[in-house]
Amino acid sequence: MDAEKIPDHTSFLDTLPPVEFACIYGSSLHPNNSDKTSMIDYILGVANPQQWHTEITGVADHIGVRIHFNPFVSHRDRMFKYGVVRMNDLVRDISGWESFYLSGRLQKPVNVVVDKSEIEKLNSVNLKAATAAALLLLPSKFSEEELYAKICSLSYMGDLRMLFAEDRNKVRKIVQGQFELFQQMYNPFIEEFAAEDLLRTSSSGDQKLNLIQDCGPSTTCSLVSSLPLPLRCRTRMKLGEKKPIDESGRAAQRLAIKKEEAADCIRKTLRRKVMVSSARQAVAGLLTAGAVHGVKYVGSKMKKAWRSWRCFTAHNLGLIWSRNSAEMGTESDVEQRSYWRFSKQDFFPEKSFENLSSYAAALSQTKLRLKDRVLSRSDETTELVYLRRQSEHSMKRQLNWWDLIWFGFGSVIGTGIFVLTGQEAHDHAGPAIVLSYVASGISAMLSVFCYTEFAVEIPVAGGSFAYLRVELGDLAAFIAAGNILLESIIGGAAVARGWTSYFTTLLDRHPNSLRIHTNLADGFDLLDPLAAGILLLAATIAITSAKKTSYLNWIASAVNTAVIIFVIVAGFAHADASNLRPFFPYEATGVFQAAAIVYFAYGGFDNIATMAEETKNPQRDIPIGLLGSMSLITVIYCLMALSLVMMQSYTELDTNAAYSIAFQNVGMKWAKYLVDLGALKGMTTVLLVGALGQARYTTHIARSHMIPPFFALVHPKTGTPIYATLLVTIPSAVVALFSSLDVLASLLSVSTLFIFMMMAVALLVRRYYMPGVTPRANVAILAAFVLLIIASSMGTSAYWGLKQGGWVGYTVTVPVWFAATLGIAVMLPQERAPKVWGVPLVPWLPSLSIAMNVFLMGSLSGATFVRFGVCTWIMLMYYVLFGVHATYDMAQQIKVETAKIEDEEEGEEVKPTP
Repeated sequence: MDAEKIPDHTSFLDTLPPVEFACIYGSSLHPNNSDKTSMIDYILGVANPQQWHTEITGVADHIGVRIHFNPFVSHRDRMFKYGVVRMNDLVRDISGWESFYLSGRLQKPVNVVVDKSEIEKLNSVNLKAATAAALLLLPSKFSEEELYAKICSLSYMGDLRMLFAEDRNKVRKIVQGQFELFQQMYNPFIEEFAAEDLLRTSSSGDQKLNLIQDCGPSTTCSLVSSLPLPLRCRTRMKLGEKKPIDESGRAAQRLAIKKEEAADCIRKTLRRKVMVSSARQAVAGLLTAGAVHGVKYVGSKMKKAWRSWRCFTAHNLGLIWSRNSAEMGTESDVEQRSYWRFSKQDFFPEKSFENLSSYAAALSQTKLRLKDRVLSRSDETTELVYLRRQSEHSMKRQLNWWDLIWFGFGSVIGTGIFVLTGQEAHDHAGPAIVLSYVASGISAMLSVFCYTEFAVEIPVAGGSFAYLRVELGDLAAFIAAGNILLESIIGGAAVARGWTSYFTTLLDRHPNSLRIHTNLADGFDLLDPLAAGILLLAATIAITSAKKTSYLNWIASAVNTAVIIFVIVAGFAHADASNLRPFFPYEATGVFQAAAIVYFAYGGFDNIATMAEETKNPQRDIPIGLLGSMSLITVIYCLMALSLVMMQSYTELDTNAAYSIAFQNVGMKWAKYLVDLGALKGMTTVLLVGALGQARYTTHIARSHMIPPFFALVHPKTGTPIYATLLVTIPSAVVALFSSLDVLASLLSVSTLFIFMMMAVALLVRRYYMPGVTPRANVAILAAFVLLIIASSMGTSAYWGLKQGGWVGYTVTVPVWFAATLGIAVMLPQERAPKVWGVPLVPWLPSLSIAMNVFLMGSLSGATFVRFGVCTWIMLMYYVLFGVHATYDMAQQIKVETAKIEDEEEGEEVKPTP
């Protein structure tokens, strides 16, 4: 910093009460590249903050992290922002990273202008600890700039503001703009760690260092010992074990751990600290700085973030594209082309599509290839190893069971519970709507069991597509793939158009008031640009990072859950037990009719299974995430339904806005807005999680070459499948823009139920059939029993639809289903036991899942099955003309690679010993 600027900074301090410590930080002090600003940022340490701002300090203490910031203070035509903190709080955070708020800022270059308590000396402990933490998070080889970037990023890990209100290049700009200052700060600690043989340094020729560190347990232990005491104790408690020292009798910690485990523990701890402190400080800042200053400050941050995002997009889509175009040629150049490439080879790399003659030759072999591929089953190695290579880069394993539970809430709890409950209670079930939710919840849970076992055994992004490909073969997986893509496109469009309707209702306007009226055909005459926009926004968030999407989903789902809790509590507070009589006004028939409808309020849980590839410990986290979220959701749904029918008689329920009108009738008209907000938040999380899950499905479908493998590519930096996300989102946005979806919506139901039914069949096949082991007679018996289960379930469903008051037909269909299931249980041994987690009571639970899904399919209209049949026929034509040839070539390529590996292994075995 220039010396002549210091008096100006000091003159500003002269206008304030005396301070014991003051430092200046921020980009205006040390300009970061092109990021210029006129605001000067201060942190002030004072003995008695009550003499400063008595009231707002109280807010900073109880809500924030004991520091009060005052932005946009004008002095001598300059803008200043200062923060006030107690000295003892400052010392505690520097030495122990209590909130990691001030200590994180002091890990970056600052200019100390007042220091009566020698804080700068104390900060050396903070700097050494930051160096140790960064080394634990870095690989064995790294550059000096990467070390400073990691140190700089420590205090931003988990910061919610980085998602939407900060420059995405902030860390890079800070380090590059202040590199020499970082060197002055951290070179002593680099030399100290090098002297202890924890680091080795070498010059890179540009006055910067290249560093190599030992990643063994002893080095890890030394680095952990340099961390602040609370973090050190937490890490050792998590990963170490107590061993008494012989003579003193005191307990010491022995760390026999991997560096990765320590890094993961530190990363989680710091992320949690930063998330909490940044959220608390943001709330405290809005309360103490005032609404005007708060909004102005956030606006300036968001403007900077938007400018950064535009530069980032231009860089990736423009500069990288130009550079890659110039560098194409060798194999290494192809890798340097990074993610953005659009050649024919990227879309159609298979031999069958090299040219027209090769395609004609492939078509001439269609019959033989169909015979080879239709029932050809994949295997776990192919799905887990060979196909994942098609993405070139791996997805980042960032999620745990907590993320998956909230993904479950986000993907399942949408508008269904708010819309369907009143409608079905009024028309079909009455107060027994609670039992309808119980029945449909049990049915959904049966499918959840099947998904969970597969996701644990085959943890890939493909979900049901990958599972069916392994157990039922290529064609069954392709039919599932087509239905998944159809469901993704139509489902996303339907939710987005519903989002527009709820948003306008929340504004007390007509649902179509924000839509554009045109002269197009009925059903296409109301253009919905807001629906298309919200889909593209959700996709953009999903593209950036699965973990960031998880944070946003957690926040939105938490708000939605709070609304649901309010609905339940307020509903029971105004409950009248007499509204439960009569409990079965439509008898059992009405209960099951309603169950068939409200079942779709449970849809979306399959998105969790597609996150297996990004889950840190899928064997543990997926069962907790899937079963835990669905169990809680079932309880929530039942309580919401019960609170509604106890608050108002089922005969008086409004079929369009049951909860809003019910609250209005008990004198809580304002609650209507809260209910609408909950529904809106629910749809927002459905779109967010749907953008993630649907893209993962699409990625794995592309890996198998059933659609061009170009869509399987995973971006090296974000770890997300950008092209797959766009493939689903853009058509969905177009459909949402033009179509009201009245005709297409029912396709969602039959597609979902069909896949759920196929999953239960696949689980039976997995347990009772193993190629090369199961006798052919047992295979025939299994096939016959499975067909009987499906046929008897179809018979039950058909009889229900034709004679709802009858019972004679059930005396035939139900015993046949029971006998077929019993036959599997008694006559066939299970060929495969699950390695980690398995569905209990096999074959009974999968067989019951088949029966219930087929039964629910039977409740749909005949026109739905006609449209489903047409869509399936179109899918089959695509499979014959493209899919079968692409997958055939892919299978041949895998055979060649497998044979090569086997030959190499055999060569190693017979190689003579010298």
